Amino acid sequence: VELVMLLAVPESVKEDHLLILKELAELLVEEKFTERLLKACTREEIYRLFKEGYPDGGEVR
Repeated sequence: VELVMLLAVPESVKEDHLLILKELAELLVEEKFTERLLKACTREEIYRLFKEGYPDGGEVR
């Protein structure tokens, strides 16, 4: 196992978890993104990667 992800959403928006999982899967199938994620050493680097991973630079959920 190289990566373990945890998804926690508030009860009030629990339906959003499927959209979040979809977006996460789309990012993780990109080899370049996954390579950079595995090389990240800090949570700030990881956050930046996810933020930059969205085509529109949208907010990380």
